[in-house]
Amino acid sequence: MSKKIVVADDEPDVLFMTAFSLRTVGGFEVIEARNGLEAVEKAQQVLPDLIVLDIKMPRMNGYEA
Repeated sequence: MSKKIVVADDEPDVLFMTAFSLRTVGGFEVIEARNGLEAVEKAQQVLPDLIVLDIKMPRMNGYEA
């Protein structure tokens, strides 16, 4: 069973590359979010092993999340 990581970033290219790297190189299950609020909601649903947050995001920033 692979470890779960929630990755949140509002920049699509950064989100894609981070998630892609974690999936292919690390073998992790990656759950993507596009803002802090979405990251919190997804984290509550899947209970990840790690959460990676961008600081500046809409709706809820990384600090607030």
